[in-house]
Amino acid sequence: MRASASALGRVVRWVWVATGVLILVTVGSTTFLVTQGRSNALREGDDRLRGLVAAAETDINRSLVSVDLTLAGLPRLLSAAALTGGFDVEKAQVLLAELQDRQIAFGNITLVDESGQTITSALRATRRSDLELPVGFYDGVFASPLPTLAVFGPLRGRASGERSLLFARR
Repeated sequence: MRASASALGRVVRWVWVATGVLILVTVGSTTFLVTQGRSNALREGDDRLRGLVAAAETDINRSLVSVDLTLAGLPRLLSAAALTGGFDVEKAQVLLAELQDRQIAFGNITLVDESGQTITSALRATRRSDLELPVGFYDGVFASPLPTLAVFGPLRGRASGERSLLFARR
C-alpha cells in the first residue's frame, strides 16, 4: 500500500509539474502573441498615418500650385480691363468676381498697388475699404526680383472672425 501511495504521489506531482509547464507555456505564448499584435497594430497605424499625411501634403501642394497659377494668370485675365492709357476698374471687378466664383480656394481676390491701396476687388465691400495687411507684407512680396507666391497668416478676418491665409504674387 505504501508503494502505491508513493507512486500516486509521484503521479500527482508530475501532473502538477506538467500543469505548471503548460500554464507557463500558455502565459509565454499569450504574452508573445499580444506583444506581436501590439507591434503589428502600431506599425500598421504608423503606416496609415504616414499615408494620410502624405495625401494631405499632396493635396495642400496641389492647392498651393492652383492658387499660384491662378494668381500668375491674373495679368492675362485683367488685360481685358486695360484701356488706352488706363484701367477699367469696374470691368476688372467683374472679372475678379467671376474668377472667385469659379475658385473654391479664394474668399476674396483683391488687386492692390505697391503702396497698399486697393485698386479693385472681387467683393465690392473690400473695394470700399483698404485691407489691413500684416507688417512686412510688402517687403515679403516685393523683396524677390522674380515673381513668386508669398503666403501670410493665418490672419483673423475683421468681418467674419475666420482664420484665413493671405496669398500674394508680384
